[in-house]
Amino acid sequence: MRIFALLVLVLCSCSTPKQEAQSTGDAGEVLEGAGSGLAPEEPADLTASDMPTQPEAFTVSVSDGASLVFNQGTCQHYRGSTNFRMFWRDVDRSHTYVLSIEVMGIFDGAGVFDQDDGMVRLKLQEEAPRTGAPAYMSDTTLGDTTQVTIEYIDQDVAWGSSIVNGLHNLDTGSGVGVTPATLPIWCADVEI
Repeated sequence: MRIFALLVLVLCSCSTPKQEAQSTGDAGEVLEGAGSGLAPEEPADLTASDMPTQPEAFTVSVSDGASLVFNQGTCQHYRGSTNFRMFWRDVDRSHTYVLSIEVMGIFDGAGVFDQDDGMVRLKLQEEAPRTGAPAYMSDTTLGDTTQVTIEYIDQDVAWGSSIVNGLHNLDTGSGVGVTPATLPIWCADVEI
């Protein structure tokens, strides 16, 4: 009998009217959804129509001398691939460099990737014709860090940003600074 009485007491104390379980405002009115156990509303998912405008041309300066303008972006993420590559070039061909931002072997869609996740790197190198100008790459074994944030990607467009703390000259191994440290990712066409 004691167990039955104890069980009834426990059950009665646990059940409260729904309105009492909700929070109330200053005047005692019930605040919609407060205390109801409902998850707060999350922001709407991004779609291709949310794509920001194309970034203006930007200049990347490397502390050992290169100062390069970039204004044309392209992306690659082939169907079924775990690789993402973003390339910046100068449409006016004032130089022969390409700036590439890569997430290799671990890319699975929009998100944040850094060198601790796998091969995430930034490269600055010449395309053909080569003039012998130095090439640069982020190298985790030498302390360079790179983070790539892909805010949105589908079969048509992609955007986000990349942060790099430095690069190394591939010929000399010397470390170089990069300005700006945050670089845009923006592609109006994704090669799939």
